[in-house]
Order: sequence, then structure tokens, then C-alpha cells
Amino acid sequence: MNGVTTVKRNMRKTAIQALAGQQHEDEEIRDSEEKYRAIFKTAMFAICLIDPKSLKIADCNQKAAELSGYTMKTLRGMKVTDLYPEDEQDIVSKIFEKASGLGSLSGVCGVNQSRYDGSRFPVELDLATMRTGTRDYILCFARDISGQKEEEERLRFENKRLSNILGSMEDGIYAVTPQYEIEYLSPSFRRELGDVKGRKCYEYFGNRKDACPSCDISKVFSGQTVRREWFLPKNRKTYDTISAPMKNPDGSTSRLAVLRDITGRRKIEETFHEKPPAAAPPAEAANADPPDPLRCPPAGRRQGRGSVRACHS
Repeated sequence: MNGVTTVKRNMRKTAIQALAGQQHEDEEIRDSEEKYRAIFKTAMFAICLIDPKSLKIADCNQKAAELSGYTMKTLRGMKVTDLYPEDEQDIVSKIFEKASGLGSLSGVCGVNQSRYDGSRFPVELDLATMRTGTRDYILCFARDISGQKEEEERLRFENKRLSNILGSMEDGIYAVTPQYEIEYLSPSFRRELGDVKGRKCYEYFGNRKDACPSCDISKVFSGQTVRREWFLPKNRKTYDTISAPMKNPDGSTSRLAVLRDITGRRKIEETFHEKPPAAAPPAEAANADPPDPLRCPPAGRRQGRGSVRACHS
């Protein structure tokens, strides 16, 4: 009898534990669903829950409706591909098929979404598979990147303009790191001296194995602006060089050097200094007529009384 009682007691304990475990799991599910709903409501980007087989939208948030121009009721039941232009729908289908196979895809760009009014806008997609109950879904996050694209286009334009400005300059420009690595070389230098090919500045400019003895890199990285003349054996030219520290967007510092070719001016100066001085002009007296003894001496010359009388006699 005691054995039967013990068995019943153990069964009851096991049942209670099972019920408690089930209750805990139910609470976790409810908690998860609440978090899911909270994300759906407050997210700043469009979220759609999509059936991986039919690609129909099972659920969506308000942001998805705002972004597409459709109501949430209309979106539910639409195929997700219908939110994209016809010429991109095959690509979008392959993207979702790939996400379903891999389990996730992040940062998918290069596709445009269509609004209800027919207008288009570029989107970035993040996709991940998930299971709710016995069903599998693809969770799709879509973000309008129109502003980002406009900024990228503006930066491309600015970079192109800066490149054109530097390309039209005759002055040579280059930038190096504290480790003597060439970060930038102007087109004029590249045309004349060739590609860098990963060489350090002393290798590229001077065919050296170590830093140039007269290098000003330590002064520049200490915050100084250095101006000097620099003769470059590689092309036999002399440059007026200004080197200064340059702050990069990532917070690092580079040495920026601007070089103006003064070879022609130096040759002219050297030629002028080497030319012998011109001979002194012959004395005027050598070509003058013989002096007239009766002629008055030049003004200002000190004369005696007899001379004065002879002049006026």
C-alpha cells in the first residue's frame, strides 16, 4: 500500500512539475509575443512577416503602411513582390528564396520599392527566418535609404570635383602616414613618376631603403608647417615644398606636402650668378677733345687769383 501511495505521490509531483514547466513556457511565449508586438508598433522601419512559400504578407506594422502608401489591411494578403516594380520582382523573389535557404540576409541594397502612387524609392533589406508555433516565416525589415543615396551622390560629386581640381593642378601633392606610407598621390606626380605600387615615400621618390636624411616628417607630425627647397634626383627637378599636418576623418594625422616646380627659375638664377660682370665703360676723358687752356675750369674746382684773372682777361 505504501508503495502504491509513493507511486501516486511521484506521479502527482511529476504532473505538477510538468504543468509548472508548461506554464513557464506559456509565459515565455506570451512574453515573446508581447515583445514582438512592441517592436512591430514602435519600429522606425517597415516590418513584414512573410510566408516563405507563397511570399504573401501575413502581418505588417504601421510603418510598412506609411512607407508603401497602402493600408495595413490591404498589405495583409498581398504578395511582397507586388511592392516592387515589375522589372525588379524576379530579383526580389530570388532574394527571399536565398534568405529562406540561408536563414538570414543582411544589408541587401540595389532594389527599389514602389508606392501606391507609382513612385519608387531605394530600400535596404534585412531578412531572417523565424518560426511561430508550427509555421515558418520570413521577417523582413525594409528601410527607406533615399536620403542616404542622395548624400552618397553628393559625396561622389564632391569627390569628382576635387579630383578634377587636383588633376588640373601643375603642383604635385602627396600625403603620407607616420610610417611613410603614401596615402595619396596627385595625378601630375602619378603621370610623371609612375604608380606607387605599395612603396614607401623614400622608396618611391628617392629609390632608398630607409628614410631620407633631410626628411621633415618628425617636425610635421609634431605640429609644424615646414617650407624648404627639395631636389628630386628621380626627375632632376627642384621643388619649393610646403609640408603640414593634415587631420583625417578617422582622427589620424597625415603629412600633406605641396610641391611647386621651380627648376626653371633656379636655372635662370644660376646662369645669372655664373655670368662674369660687364667691363666698366671707358672714361669720358679718353674720347674728349684736348683741353682748352683758356677755358674756365669746371665749376666747384678751387682756383687761385691768377686763374680767375686769366679767365676774365
